[in-house]
Amino acid sequence: MLWLSPTHLCQLAALIFAALCVTLLFIPGLIFWLFQMENDAGGAILAARAAMLFAGFSYLTWSARALTPSPVRSVIFRSVAVAMAGLALVGALAFVRGEVGGGIALAIVTEVFFVAQFLWLSRQGI
Repeated sequence: MLWLSPTHLCQLAALIFAALCVTLLFIPGLIFWLFQMENDAGGAILAARAAMLFAGFSYLTWSARALTPSPVRSVIFRSVAVAMAGLALVGALAFVRGEVGGGIALAIVTEVFFVAQFLWLSRQGI
């Protein structure tokens, strides 16, 4: 696996999280289509709420890009890894139960990538 530097990983994460924020907030139908889900009012409300969480993750990871190795940076990296692991698990379970389509694989692969990268950097103390 290609291991990214902390700066590059944080920049990539911030960019992806910002893109998810904008997509979930302004064009949630794209996510519903990708995951092969029903596009209803309840889903749109939850998508907008998730967008705000991704806005926070984007700001957090963008801000962490310049941090030097420290216990605080390790906590940030592990926290992002926990959130991404949770999202990957929820996505996989939804797929197994038939609640979403194969498009969820893109999200799961991305989330697992971030779990591996952030945990590896946290453990390396780089």
